[in-house]
Parts: sequence; C-alpha cells; structure tokens
Amino acid sequence: MNTQAPKNARASKRQKKGQSQAPRDHWMWKDVNNREAIRTIDHATLRPAETAVSSSLGCELLCSYSWQTSKKPTIQVPGTAPTWQDLPLPVTVPPDKGFTFVDQNAERMPEYPFEPLFRAVVSMKPQFQFDKVDVVINRNSLRRLLDFCKGVSLESFRVNLFMIHNTLIVERSEKNGRHFINTPGAGFGKNFEKTFTKFSSDDQKSTGHHRVLSYPLGHLNCVVRFEVDARYDKEDDEAGLQTEDNNQDIEDEGGVSLVGWMDDLSLGSSGPKSSSASRATTPRAPNNGSSSSLRLISAQLSTIMPQSTAAELKTTTRFKSLGQCIPQLWFGRTPWLIVAHHKAGTFDGVNITHVKPDDFIAWETRLQEPLQKMVTLISQLKEAIIEHRGKPCVATFDQTLSPRCIKVYASSLVEKQALSNDLIDQCWATPR
Repeated sequence: MNTQAPKNARASKRQKKGQSQAPRDHWMWKDVNNREAIRTIDHATLRPAETAVSSSLGCELLCSYSWQTSKKPTIQVPGTAPTWQDLPLPVTVPPDKGFTFVDQNAERMPEYPFEPLFRAVVSMKPQFQFDKVDVVINRNSLRRLLDFCKGVSLESFRVNLFMIHNTLIVERSEKNGRHFINTPGAGFGKNFEKTFTKFSSDDQKSTGHHRVLSYPLGHLNCVVRFEVDARYDKEDDEAGLQTEDNNQDIEDEGGVSLVGWMDDLSLGSSGPKSSSASRATTPRAPNNGSSSSLRLISAQLSTIMPQSTAAELKTTTRFKSLGQCIPQLWFGRTPWLIVAHHKAGTFDGVNITHVKPDDFIAWETRLQEPLQKMVTLISQLKEAIIEHRGKPCVATFDQTLSPRCIKVYASSLVEKQALSNDLIDQCWATPR
C-alpha cells in the first residue's frame, strides 16, 4: 500500500514550512549583503573523495582548556573535565532551568571564537605550526556536514569561512551563544551532570572543558575542537593499556597512535614514550602583546587528563543505542559513553559503555561513502573561499530549499579575520 503523500502536497507542506521558518532563520543572513551564491554544492552531485577515512591512523592531543567563571573571559590551561561519581541509585534531580551555553567559545569571545584554541596551543605546544593543517573546525560543524552528506533531515545551519595562509577556518555560527531555559519539560541533562560529576577543589570555577585533537580526515589534516562532559577513571587498566605491537607513533609533533586505543597522549617532543610521557610541563604564558581580552591562567596540574578517560554523558527516558551517539564520539575520539535512564528526573539506571576501536571501525566502514563525501565538501568550501581571493565567506544550508544544497556567499565583512595578527604570526611559520 502506497502511503506516500502526493508530490504537490509535499511541496506545499515544504513551502508553508519555509514561510513559517523565514523569520526564525533570518539571523543566518547577517553580514550577507548579496544573496547571489558564489558557489552551490548540491548533495546529489557530491562525489566521495578518493582517500579512505579511518580512525586507525591515530590522533594527537594539541591542547585542552577549561572556561572559568569570571567577568573577564578566562581559560585555565591545561583543563580537565569533572570526574564521574558513581552514586547509589535512584537519584532525583530538579529540571534544568536558567542560562545554558549553546556555544561558550562564541559567547565569551564573539570576535575570535577560535582564539582560546590557539592561545592554549601556543601555551602547551609552542612548537606546533599550523602551516600543514588543512582545516580547523568544531566537532559540531563536522557532524552537521556529515548529516548533510548522509542526506538525513537536519535543521538549517550556517558556518563562517576564513582563510589563514593555506588553512581553512570553519567557524560555528549560532543564533545565540547561550539559551535561557524557563519552560517545564526542558530536560534534566545539565542538573544530572552537576549531580553526577565533581570538579577537584582547584577547578571549582570551571564551566566547560574543551579539548583539541589533530587527525587526518582522508587526505585532509584537521584540527578539531570539542567539549567533554566528564572524566571517567576506570579502576582497572583496560582502557589505558595496549600491546607494544599496536603502539605506532605518529611521525610529526610526537602524537601517539590510537590503533590499540586511547593511551595517554603525549604533549612532549617526538620519540619513544616513557613513564613520564603524560606529564605536563608548566604552560608558558601567552603572548598577549595584542589587545586580546582573553586571560589565560596556568593550571597547577601534575598530569594532563588522558584522552582515554574522556566521557560523553547522555540522559534519556527511552533506550539510546551506541549507534545514535557514535558520530559525536567518533569525531571527538571519545572512548566512554555514559547513558542514564530516568523517569521525570528520577534516575534509576546508568549504562557505561567502553567504545573500542572495532566499534569505531565498524561505524566508519558503514558510513565510508558519506564520510568521503564530507571530505569532498570541506575541500569544495576551501576552494570557494580561495576563488574569492581568500576573503571571508558564509556557507548556509536551508532545509526548506530543494534540491538539497549548501550555498557559499561572500561576507560583507571583507576585512574580518579569524584571529588577531599576533596569533597568526605565532601559529604559522609562513609570513603574512
């Protein structure tokens, strides 16, 4: 039995949806004076890149930082996530209310949302240069681009595009950097995190922990920023151990392969790992000779939080499978998923899953075609801004349009940069 709606009915429904959403999505056109796209990327004609996408090639932890409660934008470097607390169940938490961050980086640093990333890299890994990095991007943006390539339903979105030398900067763009929760039924996720995780006495002012990894996506060298909910310290060493045969070092900048799984990622120079590989040197003070409003404070930590302890927290009233969460875990190379089940805020069950290399490999094998299409998409975004003489651009996806496409427009902010000149000079060897 054919239950599909007639084409004209579906078109009418899409048109009405577009009319109702126009005011809501009006913010996406800020700083776009000319609605004539300089490039249109059609989902139907997008072809997979030639190079396979694989997590088995490993990654490198470049830096971590945690936002602090302060009148002036302040990050602690290195940062750490709050530690998971295994509380006896059931536990009842109040519903979420008040302000919550959608994008804390953009809310606190609206002019340069990626500045915290680069300041933290300069502090923790000053020898790292971005000249060979193809793209700097947030995990959230990668997930949206992948959903576009998969052809699944998703909300309209926008990203800002910049070029620094040969590096594409993909800046997340949201209507608001924070959201005020004042309606019943908004959920319990934030209060669940506050109840079931705990910062150390030195980190009581932390408001969000961010990590930055470098890894390949096909032929693209990527630097990816993402937020981590919690630190999960498993009592035995199952998560941290790997055999010597599986431990393959990445050649540049001393990164450690994740073939066996997430060993403690080194922040030191390249070479054989030692028992002190995960120990952090004192972060050096940033060069704030510019008029930067960002303050950086050095954490008094003896060790870097290992990537092998990073955990994603989810709350649900229904079953939530690993498959529903694995894209977020994969892009952040996050090895722990903690799913808490509740009824009206009373949590009566917690499932903790160790995401192993085989889980990632199985997922990326199934999604290989859209993953390779995503690589092509990023390459085309880079080509578009290069053809626009490296001037800032805006890329949008409008869910009301047919055919399904991403359009790139010239930004009216022709002189805007992704970073201040002093950071560009520090992070790229290529002279301006």
